Amino acid sequence: MTWYADLEPCDYFGEPYDEAVAVGWLEATEPYTRGRSEQTLLAKLNAIRNDSFAPMIFMGPHFCSFCLANVEEVQAEDVAAGIDNLWIPGDGVVYVTPELVTHYMQAHEYLPPQSFLHAVHKCPTEPADYARALSRSAPVSMRRDLQAALDGWLERLPSRRAEEAERKKREFRWSWKDP
Repeated sequence: MTWYADLEPCDYFGEPYDEAVAVGWLEATEPYTRGRSEQTLLAKLNAIRNDSFAPMIFMGPHFCSFCLANVEEVQAEDVAAGIDNLWIPGDGVVYVTPELVTHYMQAHEYLPPQSFLHAVHKCPTEPADYARALSRSAPVSMRRDLQAALDGWLERLPSRRAEEAERKKREFRWSWKDP
């Protein structure tokens, strides 16, 4: 993964999303702020992640470089990995953070900036309200493209939820089958 300092512009997604603000783009070779995070904040980030908005899709996961640095101590399959990014509406800003942010906070005591924490607390989790808040917080230069991506996401969301529910039902049925 590419490293970005907290609260710096994140050009990872290219135009028009290059005005998004990076939070939690950590690498084991770079320093970061440490501290304890509230459980309610972690729960809120997980709720946002459940229906994560993505203006584009990337192929392949990113593995936690902190866990990989200690690979002798952990099994390779136990190394945290993520593929999605979370887009958080702020006050006149859009934050973007890898979904591994919750892992970094729990396992490596990463403490995101206060402005981001405040934005997470205020972030709606109902999809239409979330999309509205994200669009309103975006810089003008990215608003049109972001709105189009959000509209597509909202249209696909019911089918994604239905597919996820069906997958969970199949897993549940298999878990009760006789060996």
